[in-house]
Amino acid sequence: METQTKADEAQSFQPLIEALGRKKGHIQGGVFSRASSTIARYPWRSVGSTPYEVVVGEMLLEKTTYAVANRVIWEV
Repeated sequence: METQTKADEAQSFQPLIEALGRKKGHIQGGVFSRASSTIARYPWRSVGSTPYEVVVGEMLLEKTTYAVANRVIWEV
């Protein structure tokens, strides 16, 4: 029975690693295009929001509705 060294094991995965590397851009593009069309846009997720606004907005959104969260976040 042959024993494989770690180098041999790593080399056996090399074709898979290379194939995934070639497809990475395509997969990322698909995920980002899907996310950009389906993820809700909230004011606290926009560029320029502070980390505090993002955290508070997301916490409010978990506990309440968008209307309540959107009104309250700017009062805090």
